[in-house]
Amino acid sequence: MTGTPLPNTLCPLCNSANQCVPAAENSFAGPCWCQNVTVSPQAIAAVPASQVGQACLCPRCAVGLRSSKGIQALAGSADTV
Repeated sequence: MTGTPLPNTLCPLCNSANQCVPAAENSFAGPCWCQNVTVSPQAIAAVPASQVGQACLCPRCAVGLRSSKGIQALAGSADTV
């Protein structure tokens, strides 16, 4: 990638740290966790229009674990992404 990443380090869906390495390091030089996952289409669709292309999702939201079904499935579980 070229250019400089936006310095937005919060997930637009849950406002948690998105763990975006490029945003945190202000460089696309290093790898990021998102390169190794399939992002949930439902999570992408849930991003508010004003936030599209502005900040990355956090790992939990990206894989759909913060959806209502995902939260119900995790109830009582200590699993993390």
